[in-house]
Amino acid sequence: MKKTTYQIRKTMISRTQNIKSRDKVVSIIMNNSLGTVFETNNFDEVSKMCEILNIRYKYIGYKYEINVIN
Repeated sequence: MKKTTYQIRKTMISRTQNIKSRDKVVSIIMNNSLGTVFETNNFDEVSKMCEILNIRYKYIGYKYEINVIN
């Protein structure tokens, strides 16, 4: 049986000052301190990390979500 792997995706919304322009949305996958993609099999760990990051960075337009890798 395959274990489920989880990653964290950060979505940034860049607000534009120009009324005619759309907001720019950029998504990235979170890296660890060594520059490789952060992956874990522990759902509780990744869930808690997303919760903390969303509380901390919500006001500047960042959103953290869990990516499920099968």
